[in-house]
Amino acid sequence: MGKAACSIDVATGEIIYARSMDRILYPASMTKLITAVLLAEKDEPGDILNYSRAAKNVYPYKLDFPVGEQVSAMEAMYGLLLFSGNDIAYMIAENLGGDIPGFARMMNGKVREWNLKHTRFVTPSGLHDPGHYSSAYDMTMILRHAARNPWIASVMEQTSHILLTESGHKYPITNRNKLVGVDGCIGGKTGWTPEAGRCLAALFERNGRRIAAVVMDSVYDAKDTVVFKDMENLINYSYSAIRKQLVPAERVIKRVRVKYKVIPLLGPEREAVVPLYLSEPVMLYMTRDGRVDLDFRPDVSDPWSLSREKPAGDLRVIMREYARSYALYPALDAGMLFKENIVFYILFGGTTLLIILLAVLLTVLIRRRRG
Repeated sequence: MGKAACSIDVATGEIIYARSMDRILYPASMTKLITAVLLAEKDEPGDILNYSRAAKNVYPYKLDFPVGEQVSAMEAMYGLLLFSGNDIAYMIAENLGGDIPGFARMMNGKVREWNLKHTRFVTPSGLHDPGHYSSAYDMTMILRHAARNPWIASVMEQTSHILLTESGHKYPITNRNKLVGVDGCIGGKTGWTPEAGRCLAALFERNGRRIAAVVMDSVYDAKDTVVFKDMENLINYSYSAIRKQLVPAERVIKRVRVKYKVIPLLGPEREAVVPLYLSEPVMLYMTRDGRVDLDFRPDVSDPWSLSREKPAGDLRVIMREYARSYALYPALDAGMLFKENIVFYILFGGTTLLIILLAVLLTVLIRRRRG
């Protein structure tokens, strides 16, 4: 399945499958996904872009407009994502960033904003540069961000389009992603260079659930079928994958020591051990590359307020961009604390009553003497 692959649940960011997902590889034309995001953020569909000599000089794939041609941002989006025109990517970069280095700074600004650790972009198209790289996980997250934009999503799901320039020239184009429209594929981006191998980012929706996946450095066979078969296998696995139990329910998973006053606000002070458990198990797709962090955040500062029906903090489960909180419940409540201290209360109550009786008796004796 290529040298690296990754799939995630689009809604949650949960990693479903990972194979060498942080390995540094070349993304080729999958790069155009982030170029599309910047175009969608900076321009409106009706804005006009100018086609320069520098864009025309970019080598294929290209639509090869006449220098000086103009095209709307909407049509440029089609030329970028369906046809995968390198010249269109450069046209967008020049119009948005002033020049290619300026646009690269914009791209890498997004990389930092999205907290992608294994990505650096140099070109807007993905044409090879040794300093232009990414990883399967990072590219999957870029696809996730791109798919959230309605404009990009509506373009990626088309199988074909007739691109119309402002001068009236028509360019029939076809989506290079052969999976679009098949078995729930609703978009994505292909890629290839000799250095990158065959790459594919694809977005699927089945039964209302969206999964984004990336395969990098696969085989470019004579009929160009391997990478698409790789993706089909990855997606079919991802939809059938079953979560495994990471943390069980109804079992003590944490004990917290806390000091409290046997008589609230007064004393004396004692220490209680509060056992904590989950009412539901933590279930995750366990991947070899996926580190899971468990952040326990108990709230047992006032043991007298504890109730077995009320959460006492939470457990936050974090796996890259995925995060979910589970309520922690105490196996100790105020009633149990009272029972633990019943001997003290009996002694304290008896002593208090004795003091009161002695005080009353002393008062009566004093009154009698005075009388």
